[in-house]
Amino acid sequence: MKKSKNIILTGATGGVGSEISKLLVDSGMNLLLVSRDEKKLKQLQEKLLKRRDGAFVKFIAIDFNNPEKVEESVDDMFKIFGGKIDVLINNAGIGYHSKITSVDLDELKEVFAINALSPIILTSKLFKHIAKSDFGHVINISSILGSRAMERTATYTASKHALSGFAKVLRIEGAKDKVRVTTIEPGAIETSFIKRTHDAETKKLFSKRKLIKIEPKVIAEWVLKVIKTDSSVCPEILQIMPQDQIV
Repeated sequence: MKKSKNIILTGATGGVGSEISKLLVDSGMNLLLVSRDEKKLKQLQEKLLKRRDGAFVKFIAIDFNNPEKVEESVDDMFKIFGGKIDVLINNAGIGYHSKITSVDLDELKEVFAINALSPIILTSKLFKHIAKSDFGHVINISSILGSRAMERTATYTASKHALSGFAKVLRIEGAKDKVRVTTIEPGAIETSFIKRTHDAETKKLFSKRKLIKIEPKVIAEWVLKVIKTDSSVCPEILQIMPQDQIV
């Protein structure tokens, strides 16, 4: 019987996060769900506990727009798992899109706080615990825009490039402690992500795209595959694109 892994999942209540949580619970993993909305976390926890008898599912509400609060939460995460953390999945993310000439400072700060600063500080503070695991693994759910670029996505693309750069350094330093580091870079996903964009022209333009988007469950399936990959190898960068999306 394979040993259950203790996994922290951020952005747990979003479209991709909730699908990841379902597959992980079904696979016998122990889960700590992290998101901002305590009510949604509680609802997700209840659904997951019904999926498998004896499932270990806890949650903690943290606003990733406040990196200081994220840092303060590390001890609580550590205690919930009794001091043993195997996998951290940095899935929380947000995006506002517009032309470069219309970049909003508050939106820029929020995007970087949630997409880059908070996952970087969380990984940094949890790393010494993950390094003690026989299955230590950090998985970043980034975006194809962490490696490439597309017009009207400057703030989002910049934040994902920052996370990808951090992951590359983490991969080098983590290898010494046998901690695997994987960055998953999906193309367009079938979620309500674009609805946050305030720029009407950009929202209209993106909404007209005809490409068939990736279902969140597909990303979740790849996350599970990565976690189950033999620890002697490390899938470093996994790009998953809709067949008709070219960036």
